Amino acid sequence: MSIERFKHTLTEMDPLLLDTLLAVGLALLAVLQIIGFWNIGMRTTSPMGIRPLTQQPDLSGQPLLPMVVAALAFVPLAFRRRYPAIVLFVVSVPTVVYLAQHWPPAMVTLAPMLALYTLATLSERRGTALVGLLVAGMIVGVSALVMSSSRAVAEIVSLFALLAASAFLGDTTRNRRRYMREMENRALEAERTREEEALRRAAAERVRIARDVHDLIAHNLTIVTVQADAGLRVFGDHPEQAREALRHISTTGRSALRELRGMLDVMRTGNDSAAPLVPTADLSRLDNLAASIREAGVDVEVQRIGDLENLPMIVGVSAFAIIQEALTNVVRHANAQHACVIVRALSDRLEVTVTDDGTASSSTSASASRGHGIMGMRERVNALGGTFEAAPLPAGGFAVNATFPSTRRSM
Repeated sequence: MSIERFKHTLTEMDPLLLDTLLAVGLALLAVLQIIGFWNIGMRTTSPMGIRPLTQQPDLSGQPLLPMVVAALAFVPLAFRRRYPAIVLFVVSVPTVVYLAQHWPPAMVTLAPMLALYTLATLSERRGTALVGLLVAGMIVGVSALVMSSSRAVAEIVSLFALLAASAFLGDTTRNRRRYMREMENRALEAERTREEEALRRAAAERVRIARDVHDLIAHNLTIVTVQADAGLRVFGDHPEQAREALRHISTTGRSALRELRGMLDVMRTGNDSAAPLVPTADLSRLDNLAASIREAGVDVEVQRIGDLENLPMIVGVSAFAIIQEALTNVVRHANAQHACVIVRALSDRLEVTVTDDGTASSSTSASASRGHGIMGMRERVNALGGTFEAAPLPAGGFAVNATFPSTRRSM
């Protein structure tokens, strides 16, 4: 089994089972250590069992009691993660008892060291320091009482250093785990934010595509429909006018198909070069738009006020789209004879007003105001931080008012 696989297996194990195996294993090692000293009669010192080298262990009697006390120092470690503070005090008692006796050296001080380490990994620093000092003072104090050799001070300092190192290592581990959790949470939050941003952009792109397709299709189909109706009315009596209407239908339809095909090619391939290179529909094409509406039977008056040449491109494009949609609604819903377009460029904003003298009923006007065209216009204006209003006029007709914040381009 590889090291990585072994680490993965330990990570997947139940913490209580893992701690139980650790506690039982350490208890068995301590018992074997005591049995070895008892049988061999060695005079030495274990790094984990503080005993002066000059002090002779008491090897008389049976080793049963020392083994039980040593085992009791490790067995509670099975619950070290569930009850860290309680386990620390519980393992300290048999440890102090063992150190107070003249028994063979054993690694009993490892029990409070592990318990103190665990407490430091799971508790705040101040509480860990208080509990650690209390336990360390109790163990060191007992050790100082039973030691009488000249090396007692060094042994006590070593014991205190081991306990302090355990607490410091546990605190470092806790801080590292907290840091890793914060990094994981930040990574998850960043991933969630990226997903939300991707969904938001996808939704915004769907709205934009729907708005652009609506502007293209609605305007051109409206012109085609009006011209077709006019051609049908004069087909029998005025064939030349019917032929002219058919010519306008053909021109408008071909233009709409060309623009729609280019838009679909861009959406399908993601290649902007697939789109036809036509001028951007902005306020410079306002006269062409008015001409197409006049051909549909509505007289359009266009008034330009102020400098419209140096507007930001996004403002000019959006303003043209508002005017186009408003005039398309005039042709479709208003039953109007005349429409007026006023474009006023001020120092800090662009104002667009489209009015008509339509005689459509209030229900028809309300239906138009609830349609996708009004919604699309409102979305365009709101996206640029402007204001939008669309409502019937008191004396009849309908009015669309849009205001765009505008910062002029440098000359």
